[in-house]
Amino acid sequence: MASVNRFFNANEVDPISILEHFDTAEQIVGVIILTIFTGVIARKIIR
Repeated sequence: MASVNRFFNANEVDPISILEHFDTAEQIVGVIILTIFTGVIARKIIR
């Protein structure tokens, strides 16, 4: 839940902490995987 809070409240993030950089990386990877998954499902539905 903390990563969701940091995603929507970017002004409260302390950029020095290494754990918050991992949260940002996790969010980026999550968006990329979700995009790929959505594309694969859409292609299977369209065919």
